[in-house]
Amino acid sequence: MKIGIIGAGDHVVRNILPALADVSGLSPAAILVRAPEKYAALAASLGVALYTDADAFFLRPDVQAIFIASPIPTHFKFARRALLAGKHAWCEKTITTTHEEAVELAQIAAETGLMVAEAAMYLHHRQFDILRQVIHEAGQVGGTKARFHVPDVSATSPRYAPSEGGGGLLDQGFYPLSLAHALFGMPDDISAEIAVHTNHRVDNWGRAALDYGAFNFDAGWCMGCDYQNMLEVQFDQGKMRVERVFSKPGDLRTVIRFEGMDRPDIVVPPDNHFVNMLAEFAAKVDDEDYRAKAREAFLARSLIVSRVKQAATDKDSNI
Repeated sequence: MKIGIIGAGDHVVRNILPALADVSGLSPAAILVRAPEKYAALAASLGVALYTDADAFFLRPDVQAIFIASPIPTHFKFARRALLAGKHAWCEKTITTTHEEAVELAQIAAETGLMVAEAAMYLHHRQFDILRQVIHEAGQVGGTKARFHVPDVSATSPRYAPSEGGGGLLDQGFYPLSLAHALFGMPDDISAEIAVHTNHRVDNWGRAALDYGAFNFDAGWCMGCDYQNMLEVQFDQGKMRVERVFSKPGDLRTVIRFEGMDRPDIVVPPDNHFVNMLAEFAAKVDDEDYRAKAREAFLARSLIVSRVKQAATDKDSNI
Protein backbone atom coordinates (compact mmCIF):
# COMPACT_ATOMS: atom_id res chain seq x y z
CA MET A 1 0.00 0.00 0.00
CA LYS A 2 1.37 3.39 -1.03
CA ILE A 3 1.14 6.14 1.59
CA GLY A 4 1.08 9.89 1.14
CA ILE A 5 2.33 11.93 4.08
CA ILE A 6 1.36 15.50 4.92
CA GLY A 7 4.11 17.16 6.93
CA ALA A 8 7.74 16.16 7.40
CA GLY A 9 8.63 17.50 10.82
CA ASP A 10 10.70 15.87 13.53
CA HIS A 11 7.93 13.45 14.57
CA VAL A 12 7.56 12.14 11.03
CA VAL A 13 11.30 11.72 10.58
CA ARG A 14 11.94 10.10 13.99
CA ASN A 15 8.83 7.94 14.31
CA ILE A 16 6.55 7.61 11.29
CA LEU A 17 9.03 7.04 8.46
CA PRO A 18 11.04 4.39 10.40
CA ALA A 19 7.78 2.69 11.39
CA LEU A 20 6.60 2.59 7.76
CA ALA A 21 9.90 0.99 6.82
CA ASP A 22 9.26 -1.76 9.38
CA VAL A 23 5.72 -2.58 8.23
CA SER A 24 5.59 -5.05 5.38
CA GLY A 25 3.44 -3.83 2.53
CA LEU A 26 3.53 -0.13 3.43
CA SER A 27 5.74 2.43 1.73
CA PRO A 28 5.75 6.22 1.41
CA ALA A 29 5.18 7.49 -2.10
CA ALA A 30 4.64 11.24 -1.71
CA ILE A 31 5.11 13.98 0.88
CA LEU A 32 3.24 17.29 0.95
CA VAL A 33 5.12 20.17 2.61
CA ARG A 34 5.13 23.97 2.73
CA ALA A 35 8.91 24.45 2.33
CA PRO A 36 10.25 22.03 -0.32
CA GLU A 37 13.84 23.29 -0.10
CA LYS A 38 13.94 22.18 3.53
CA TYR A 39 12.90 18.60 2.75
CA ALA A 40 14.40 17.95 -0.69
CA ALA A 41 17.25 15.84 0.70
CA LEU A 42 14.84 13.77 2.80
CA ALA A 43 12.59 13.08 -0.18
CA ALA A 44 15.58 12.14 -2.33
CA SER A 45 16.89 9.73 0.32
CA LEU A 46 13.51 8.01 0.45
CA GLY A 47 12.93 8.05 -3.28
CA VAL A 48 9.56 9.75 -2.88
CA ALA A 49 7.96 12.67 -4.67
CA LEU A 50 7.84 15.99 -2.85
CA TYR A 51 4.77 18.20 -3.33
CA THR A 52 3.73 21.71 -2.44
CA ASP A 53 0.61 21.54 -4.63
CA ALA A 54 -2.13 19.83 -2.62
CA ASP A 55 -4.28 19.28 -5.73
CA ALA A 56 -1.56 17.25 -7.43
CA PHE A 57 -0.76 15.40 -4.20
CA PHE A 58 -4.32 14.20 -3.66
CA LEU A 59 -4.66 13.19 -7.32
CA ARG A 60 -1.90 10.57 -7.05
CA PRO A 61 -3.71 7.42 -8.25
CA ASP A 62 -1.23 5.04 -6.61
CA VAL A 63 -1.65 6.48 -3.10
CA GLN A 64 -4.29 4.65 -1.08
CA ALA A 65 -3.93 6.26 2.35
CA ILE A 66 -2.84 9.65 3.67
CA PHE A 67 -1.00 10.06 6.98
CA ILE A 68 -1.63 13.58 8.25
CA ALA A 69 1.06 15.08 10.50
CA SER A 70 0.53 18.77 9.80
CA PRO A 71 -0.49 21.40 12.42
CA ILE A 72 -3.68 20.52 14.28
CA PRO A 73 -5.92 23.21 12.68
CA THR A 74 -5.25 21.65 9.25
CA HIS A 75 -6.14 18.09 10.23
CA PHE A 76 -9.84 18.35 9.45
CA LYS A 77 -9.48 19.91 6.01
CA PHE A 78 -6.80 17.43 4.96
CA ALA A 79 -8.65 14.39 6.33
CA ARG A 80 -11.85 15.53 4.62
CA ARG A 81 -10.01 16.09 1.37
CA ALA A 82 -8.36 12.68 1.57
CA LEU A 83 -11.72 10.95 1.99
CA LEU A 84 -13.30 12.88 -0.87
CA ALA A 85 -10.32 11.89 -3.03
CA GLY A 86 -11.03 8.24 -2.26
CA LYS A 87 -8.18 7.70 0.17
CA HIS A 88 -8.06 6.50 3.78
CA ALA A 89 -7.17 9.19 6.32
CA TRP A 90 -4.84 8.31 9.18
CA CYS A 91 -4.33 11.40 11.28
CA GLU A 92 -2.24 12.56 14.20
CA LYS A 93 -4.11 13.63 17.29
CA THR A 94 -6.25 15.51 17.64
CA ILE A 95 -8.01 14.73 14.42
CA THR A 96 -10.27 17.81 14.64
CA THR A 97 -10.53 20.93 16.77
CA THR A 98 -14.32 20.65 17.24
CA HIS A 99 -16.76 17.81 17.76
CA GLU A 100 -18.85 19.04 14.83
CA GLU A 101 -15.90 18.51 12.50
CA ALA A 102 -15.41 15.01 13.88
CA VAL A 103 -19.05 14.16 13.19
CA GLU A 104 -18.69 15.36 9.60
CA LEU A 105 -15.57 13.27 9.02
CA ALA A 106 -17.23 10.18 10.49
CA GLN A 107 -20.24 10.63 8.21
CA ILE A 108 -18.09 11.00 5.09
CA ALA A 109 -16.01 7.96 6.04
CA ALA A 110 -19.12 5.85 6.62
CA GLU A 111 -20.65 6.92 3.30
CA THR A 112 -17.47 6.33 1.29
CA GLY A 113 -16.43 3.06 2.96
CA LEU A 114 -13.04 4.53 3.87
CA MET A 115 -11.11 4.56 7.12
CA VAL A 116 -10.57 7.56 9.34
CA ALA A 117 -8.28 6.68 12.24
CA GLU A 118 -6.72 8.85 14.91
CA ALA A 119 -3.12 8.08 15.79
CA ALA A 120 -3.40 7.34 19.51
CA MET A 121 -0.23 5.30 19.25
CA TYR A 122 0.11 4.29 22.93
CA LEU A 123 -3.12 2.26 22.67
CA HIS A 124 -1.23 -0.05 20.29
CA HIS A 125 1.56 -0.88 22.76
CA ARG A 126 1.46 -4.22 24.56
CA GLN A 127 1.68 -2.25 27.81
CA PHE A 128 -1.87 -0.94 27.26
CA ASP A 129 -3.26 -4.44 26.66
CA ILE A 130 -1.74 -5.56 29.97
CA LEU A 131 -3.07 -2.51 31.84
CA ARG A 132 -6.58 -3.12 30.58
CA GLN A 133 -6.43 -6.78 31.57
CA VAL A 134 -5.12 -5.98 35.05
CA ILE A 135 -7.93 -3.48 35.64
CA HIS A 136 -10.49 -6.01 34.45
CA GLU A 137 -9.14 -8.68 36.81
CA ALA A 138 -8.57 -6.44 39.84
CA GLY A 139 -12.20 -5.56 40.39
CA GLN A 140 -13.58 -2.30 41.77
CA VAL A 141 -11.63 0.81 40.87
CA GLY A 142 -11.41 3.35 43.67
CA GLY A 143 -9.78 6.23 41.84
CA THR A 144 -7.51 6.93 38.89
CA LYS A 145 -4.91 9.60 38.12
CA ALA A 146 -3.07 10.21 34.84
CA ARG A 147 -0.60 12.95 34.01
CA PHE A 148 1.15 14.09 30.86
CA HIS A 149 3.41 17.08 31.56
CA VAL A 150 6.24 18.26 29.31
CA PRO A 151 8.97 20.87 29.91
CA ASP A 152 8.90 24.31 28.36
CA VAL A 153 9.87 24.67 24.72
CA SER A 154 11.11 27.57 22.65
CA ALA A 155 8.78 30.54 22.48
CA THR A 156 8.82 30.13 18.67
CA SER A 157 7.54 26.55 18.87
CA PRO A 158 4.19 25.82 17.15
CA ARG A 159 3.01 24.65 20.58
CA TYR A 160 2.79 28.31 21.56
CA ALA A 161 1.27 29.54 18.30
CA PRO A 162 -2.54 29.82 18.29
CA SER A 163 -2.57 29.80 14.48
CA GLU A 164 -0.71 26.47 14.47
CA GLY A 165 -3.11 24.85 16.92
CA GLY A 166 -0.85 25.45 19.89
CA GLY A 167 -2.02 24.79 23.41
CA GLY A 168 -2.01 22.01 25.93
CA LEU A 169 -5.53 20.57 25.71
CA LEU A 170 -5.38 19.39 22.09
CA ASP A 171 -1.78 18.24 22.47
CA GLN A 172 -0.85 16.92 25.94
CA GLY A 173 -4.44 16.86 27.22
CA PHE A 174 -5.46 14.41 24.54
CA TYR A 175 -3.44 11.66 26.20
CA PRO A 176 -4.98 11.34 29.68
CA LEU A 177 -8.45 12.14 28.33
CA SER A 178 -8.22 9.49 25.61
CA LEU A 179 -6.84 7.01 28.13
CA ALA A 180 -9.86 7.55 30.38
CA HIS A 181 -12.15 6.70 27.47
CA ALA A 182 -10.09 3.71 26.36
CA LEU A 183 -10.18 2.18 29.85
CA PHE A 184 -13.59 3.23 31.17
CA GLY A 185 -15.72 4.63 28.36
CA MET A 186 -17.73 7.84 28.38
CA PRO A 187 -17.90 9.57 31.79
CA ASP A 188 -21.18 10.58 33.39
CA ASP A 189 -19.98 14.10 34.11
CA ILE A 190 -16.89 16.29 33.68
CA SER A 191 -15.53 19.23 35.63
CA ALA A 192 -12.40 21.00 34.44
CA GLU A 193 -10.05 23.94 34.76
CA ILE A 194 -7.73 25.30 32.08
CA ALA A 195 -4.98 27.89 32.49
CA VAL A 196 -4.06 30.26 29.67
CA HIS A 197 -0.47 31.47 29.45
CA THR A 198 -0.42 35.23 29.99
CA ASN A 199 2.24 35.82 27.31
CA HIS A 200 1.56 33.19 24.65
CA ARG A 201 -2.25 33.24 24.98
CA VAL A 202 -2.64 29.52 24.52
CA ASP A 203 -3.75 27.11 27.20
CA ASN A 204 -0.74 25.49 28.82
CA TRP A 205 -2.18 23.68 31.84
CA GLY A 206 -5.34 21.76 32.59
CA ARG A 207 -7.04 19.41 34.99
CA ALA A 208 -10.26 17.49 34.47
CA ALA A 209 -12.23 15.24 36.77
CA LEU A 210 -14.14 12.62 34.79
CA ASP A 211 -16.95 11.20 36.91
CA TYR A 212 -17.58 7.48 36.42
CA GLY A 213 -20.04 7.13 39.28
CA ALA A 214 -18.07 4.87 41.62
CA PHE A 215 -14.82 6.78 41.03
CA ASN A 216 -13.25 9.80 39.34
CA PHE A 217 -10.54 9.81 36.71
CA ASP A 218 -8.20 12.71 37.53
CA ALA A 219 -6.60 13.84 34.24
CA GLY A 220 -3.84 16.45 34.18
CA TRP A 221 -1.66 17.98 31.45
CA CYS A 222 0.85 20.79 31.18
CA MET A 223 3.30 22.55 28.85
CA GLY A 224 6.14 24.07 30.84
CA CYS A 225 6.16 21.68 33.80
CA ASP A 226 8.55 18.98 34.99
CA TYR A 227 8.10 15.85 32.88
CA GLN A 228 5.36 13.44 33.96
CA ASN A 229 3.98 10.55 31.94
CA MET A 230 2.10 8.22 34.28
CA LEU A 231 -1.03 6.36 35.28
CA GLU A 232 -2.07 5.36 38.79
CA VAL A 233 -5.13 3.24 39.57
CA GLN A 234 -6.39 2.65 43.10
CA PHE A 235 -8.16 -0.63 43.92
CA ASP A 236 -9.75 -1.86 47.14
CA GLN A 237 -6.64 -3.89 47.96
CA GLY A 238 -3.90 -1.56 46.75
CA LYS A 239 -2.80 0.38 43.71
CA MET A 240 -1.12 0.02 40.34
CA ARG A 241 1.29 2.59 38.92
CA VAL A 242 3.08 2.78 35.60
CA GLU A 243 5.50 5.35 34.23
CA ARG A 244 5.77 6.12 30.51
CA VAL A 245 2.18 5.17 29.88
CA PHE A 246 1.92 7.45 26.84
CA SER A 247 4.94 8.26 24.67
CA LYS A 248 7.90 5.89 24.90
CA PRO A 249 10.71 4.83 22.59
CA GLY A 250 10.50 1.44 20.95
CA ASP A 251 13.52 0.10 22.83
CA LEU A 252 12.24 1.00 26.31
CA ARG A 253 11.32 -1.68 28.85
CA THR A 254 8.56 -0.47 31.19
CA VAL A 255 7.38 -1.82 34.54
CA ILE A 256 3.83 -1.95 35.91
CA ARG A 257 4.23 -1.73 39.68
CA PHE A 258 1.80 -2.84 42.38
CA GLU A 259 1.58 -1.62 45.96
CA GLY A 260 -0.43 -3.44 48.63
CA MET A 261 -1.55 -6.09 46.14
CA ASP A 262 -0.69 -9.76 46.15
CA ARG A 263 0.92 -9.83 42.74
CA PRO A 264 4.42 -9.22 41.38
CA ASP A 265 5.36 -6.25 39.24
CA ILE A 266 4.98 -6.82 35.51
CA VAL A 267 7.92 -6.12 33.21
CA VAL A 268 6.74 -5.07 29.76
CA PRO A 269 9.32 -5.81 27.04
CA PRO A 270 10.19 -3.12 24.48
CA ASP A 271 7.56 -2.60 21.83
CA ASN A 272 7.12 -0.09 19.01
CA HIS A 273 3.62 1.33 19.16
CA PHE A 274 4.05 3.26 15.89
CA VAL A 275 4.86 0.08 13.99
CA ASN A 276 1.97 -1.76 15.65
CA MET A 277 -0.47 1.06 14.93
CA LEU A 278 0.40 1.42 11.24
CA ALA A 279 0.43 -2.34 10.71
CA GLU A 280 -3.03 -2.60 12.26
CA PHE A 281 -4.42 0.28 10.23
CA ALA A 282 -3.13 -1.28 7.01
CA ALA A 283 -4.43 -4.74 7.88
CA LYS A 284 -7.91 -3.46 8.74
CA VAL A 285 -8.69 -0.96 5.98
CA ASP A 286 -11.18 -3.38 4.40
CA ASP A 287 -12.77 -4.42 7.71
CA GLU A 288 -16.00 -2.43 8.13
CA ASP A 289 -16.38 -3.41 11.79
CA TYR A 290 -12.90 -2.07 12.53
CA ARG A 291 -13.52 1.10 10.53
CA ALA A 292 -16.74 1.67 12.48
CA LYS A 293 -14.94 1.19 15.80
CA ALA A 294 -12.23 3.63 14.70
CA ARG A 295 -14.92 6.21 13.92
CA GLU A 296 -16.67 5.62 17.23
CA ALA A 297 -13.37 6.00 19.11
CA PHE A 298 -12.35 9.36 17.65
CA LEU A 299 -15.93 10.66 17.95
CA ALA A 300 -15.99 9.75 21.65
CA ARG A 301 -12.57 11.30 22.28
CA SER A 302 -13.63 14.43 20.43
CA LEU A 303 -16.79 14.68 22.52
CA ILE A 304 -14.82 14.36 25.77
CA VAL A 305 -12.43 17.14 24.70
CA SER A 306 -15.43 19.28 23.75
CA ARG A 307 -17.04 18.66 27.15
CA VAL A 308 -13.79 19.58 28.89
CA LYS A 309 -13.72 22.88 26.97
CA GLN A 310 -17.31 23.60 27.95
CA ALA A 311 -16.75 22.70 31.60
CA ALA A 312 -13.48 24.56 32.03
CA THR A 313 -13.09 27.78 33.95
CA ASP A 314 -10.25 29.86 32.56
CA LYS A 315 -7.50 31.53 34.54
CA ASP A 316 -4.24 33.23 33.63
CA SER A 317 -1.00 31.35 34.11
CA ASN A 318 2.70 32.08 33.92
CA ILE A 319 3.75 28.42 34.05
